[in-house]
Amino acid sequence: VTLSPDARRTGVEGTIIVRCLITAAGTVEGCEVLKGLPLADAAVLAALRGRQYRPAQVAGRAVSVRHLFTIKIKR
Repeated sequence: VTLSPDARRTGVEGTIIVRCLITAAGTVEGCEVLKGLPLADAAVLAALRGRQYRPAQVAGRAVSVRHLFTIKIKR
């Protein structure tokens, strides 16, 4: 995650918790910040949306699932 210059300058650190939908195509959508950090939420959401995952499978078929991400931000 690349934080904004303001976030780096103020030394933002802590834990962000985000719930997202990983679609059957492996894309990340519908993210909701459950616990955020000032100046860091937008960067974390952009990083998650830019990722591609291997989708979960049920009976050999790809399915969408909700996933809880815990991201630790350190200086």
